[in-house]
Amino acid sequence: MRIGLVIAMEEEFSKVLGDREITKVSDAPFPVFSVKSPFGEVTAVVCGIGKINAAAGTAYLFDTRNVGEVINFGVCGATKGAFLRGETAVVGTVVERDFDLSAGLGAGWESPRIELATGDPEAVLYTADVFTTSSENDGYFDMEGYAVARVAKAYGKKCTLVKSVTDIIDSGLQSEQFICNYDRACELLRNELSRYI
Repeated sequence: MRIGLVIAMEEEFSKVLGDREITKVSDAPFPVFSVKSPFGEVTAVVCGIGKINAAAGTAYLFDTRNVGEVINFGVCGATKGAFLRGETAVVGTVVERDFDLSAGLGAGWESPRIELATGDPEAVLYTADVFTTSSENDGYFDMEGYAVARVAKAYGKKCTLVKSVTDIIDSGLQSEQFICNYDRACELLRNELSRYI
């Protein structure tokens, strides 16, 4: 079965998988790469940052590249006290944090969530199209994960989300932490992904 990778940034893709044999397949509508793997055929799409880009890139993989499952990997923020910089997680629950209609429509219209069979149930990822600087929820925070999982669910395909923490939200030092920890987080992602591709 062909595995599809969804990555937000080309720099992230290069840092994490740069030691692999990679062939560029196309430039449009997204940069698409073939990645050599001992586990079978792997096709990667670099979709761009945010939920719309991630959803479009994931649907593109399912519609045109015949992938049977998808893996989204990338760096993320996390709440302090719950997680450590440099920690890597395989997400078990993903929540669309900036889509909550309960104030207008009542109970049952809270932020949608998806449980992933492939991850740790304790690892909760909150996805929003804004850079998260504070939260009342403990967990990981990104800008693509929910969209990838939602599209995979719609297609009835397996989805795995692998995230590595670069910064602690609400610390006031997110930019500095991101810069300082980015390379290490990518190295940890590379190590974790070797279990899948």
